[in-house]
Amino acid sequence: MSSLVERVEGIISPVLESMGYGVVRVMYAKVKRGRLQVMIERLDGENISMEDCVAASREISVTLDVEDPIEDAYTLEVTSPGLDRPLVKPEHYTRFVGEKVEVHLFAPKEGRRKFQGLLTQADDKGCTVRVGEKDNVQDIAFAYAEITRANLVPAY
Repeated sequence: MSSLVERVEGIISPVLESMGYGVVRVMYAKVKRGRLQVMIERLDGENISMEDCVAASREISVTLDVEDPIEDAYTLEVTSPGLDRPLVKPEHYTRFVGEKVEVHLFAPKEGRRKFQGLLTQADDKGCTVRVGEKDNVQDIAFAYAEITRANLVPAY
């Protein structure tokens, strides 16, 4: 995580928590004009609504205008995690043990970079995913440092 993203998250997290929201992920991309994406969730476990995103966006905007951590012009985008929510922090993995996940790796492991299966275990260092079917089931452990991205796989 970049120091700018960490700084922004540190600035906005207390404000959002006081409103009943938690930060799932903060991303910043600078192409022509910067784009700051803040993904939020409700702390009460309810789904995020458009009104939640609007309210959070207003407070984030005011807070960042005062603190001014981003020098260049940027667009603020506040979103919900969605059905295929990303797993970013160790506590996300722990919370979703028992759910189907997709994990992408920096480097191949057992000849693959992408795994899909049941998240069976998670702690502060890594997680275990059960992959395969019937007679070919195996639990594969991943350190968080190996993972480029991971997300829930929605059940339709």
